Amino acid sequence: MGSCSDRNEERKKLEKNLRGIINRLNENTIVSSVKSVGDMFASYAHNDVKEVLFDALYKSAAVGYRLPDRILIEYALFIALLHSTVSVEISSYFVENFILRFVGVISSPPDDKSLENISVLLAEIYNFKVIKASMVKEILHRLEVVISDKLLECSKLILSYSGAVMKSRDSDVLQKCVSDIHIQLSRIPKERHQEQHLRFLVEEFMAIKNANIRKWTDAVDRTLLDHYISIFRGLTKKVGKETELGMSVDDIEHIAERGRWWLVGSAWQPAMSANTASPSICVQQENTSKFDHSLLTLARKARMNTTLRRNIFCTLLSSQDEVDAFERLMRLSLKGQQEREIIHICVHCALREPSYNPFYAAVLKHFCAFHKRFKLTMQYALWDRIRELNKLQTWQRPLLAAVIADLILNKSIGITVLKVCHLCVSKFVSFSICA
Repeated sequence: MGSCSDRNEERKKLEKNLRGIINRLNENTIVSSVKSVGDMFASYAHNDVKEVLFDALYKSAAVGYRLPDRILIEYALFIALLHSTVSVEISSYFVENFILRFVGVISSPPDDKSLENISVLLAEIYNFKVIKASMVKEILHRLEVVISDKLLECSKLILSYSGAVMKSRDSDVLQKCVSDIHIQLSRIPKERHQEQHLRFLVEEFMAIKNANIRKWTDAVDRTLLDHYISIFRGLTKKVGKETELGMSVDDIEHIAERGRWWLVGSAWQPAMSANTASPSICVQQENTSKFDHSLLTLARKARMNTTLRRNIFCTLLSSQDEVDAFERLMRLSLKGQQEREIIHICVHCALREPSYNPFYAAVLKHFCAFHKRFKLTMQYALWDRIRELNKLQTWQRPLLAAVIADLILNKSIGITVLKVCHLCVSKFVSFSICA
């Protein structure tokens, strides 16, 4: 009972802190706000932080009156900085739930200005390279399906705020967006042309030639976006750039069937498009095929459910020693979230052995010594495991303890990795070191 009460108190404290951060968010507080969220993400349960942060941000953006552009750009900058400097888990969770809410609102548009606000926010998170142009295109298509002046206004807003960037970055997508809208509008029944506002909007869209929407984009203060993009570049110039989230609206709507492949760098492709897989996907498939069938079977039993994860797993287990494993894994030339999978899989494998195997800690030691980014990933991976001790099998807990002990003794990580442990708890969880 006490532990449940403590968790509720922690949750309330987290909600209060995150709401305060969002309410005070501006150009002067953005850096400290991102740092504070990063600290909370390291100290609290990841799901709690993601849920509360999304709820606070969405409620702040989806208000009934039209928000100033500056506020919406600051929200987008905040999300982009979390995406690039804290964790792609946070930005991914935000985008998943934001898109689901957006699609839900489209089916029953409100009379207030909340849909306009989230339309502009969608455009701005594209401008900051959190999502791809293809996702913006999908949302525009959803807005076109049911023709109404409200939804056309939102389509115009999205193009007005993202059009200038899209023209320089993804001109082919912009051309397709405008072309698709023209096709949809040409099918409107003649009787609907009696609606004055709708007729005016249709004429505006149909007047666009060669995807030239400069009349709309010029109506938006571009200097404001340029100013915040320069801030973003300045704050992330020393950080390894995260790529845009690769999922589509359709992927988000079918997470139950397909999983969150964008979080683990999967090479998932729909069966119908298997022939058009990218070169990098083909390389991963070729790499996987060189391993023994028995090793691939073991990988599947270990729930290595993507090509990337199987490739890392098989490379790790087929190595001669820790040095060979490190060198072969580095030669995979993974980046960003894909690279971080190496650490998570090493920890996963260490906890599946029948008895403690120091090989995995030795491999992890090499990665931690190579670059500090691996130390940070290691810290988060171990924190996640420590917080979920009750979910581990009894025989796995000593294995986790032994891995942590080895890494601390080798100075690969600091003893501060244990700061998430609640040493004074009413229900003691066994956590003994292996002999």
